[in-house]
Amino acid sequence: VVANFVNNRNAGEMALRQFSLARQFFQPLFKQLEDKTGINLENAVYYKGQAQHYIVMTPTKRSLVDLGVLREAQPASGGLLDRSNVSTECLAAMAKQVGMFFDLPTVLCESQGVMIFDFSDVQRLE
Repeated sequence: VVANFVNNRNAGEMALRQFSLARQFFQPLFKQLEDKTGINLENAVYYKGQAQHYIVMTPTKRSLVDLGVLREAQPASGGLLDRSNVSTECLAAMAKQVGMFFDLPTVLCESQGVMIFDFSDVQRLE
């Protein structure tokens, strides 16, 4: 999941520090996130750009289903991330919750505010 938040370029936002966190190294923090929000992440990476803040995160499939982002874990027709199986409202709400947890801005950009991708079947050219 990639979430793009508006950068108002105020002093507080400019002072935010970028981070890259993996659950295996920060288990208490990720457990706290899950306990507080119900969101189970494998990792979270925050970048601060000139026009926006963005966070790249890897939620578990189970978490996406439990939060209502995915309507079905195994859709009968279409792919897992087919439009008919993804609730964009729940996806946006999840992204905002993660932003709030990490004390980041939470106003999503109008264009491409939040997107979801499936990299489970990535192949590389050798």
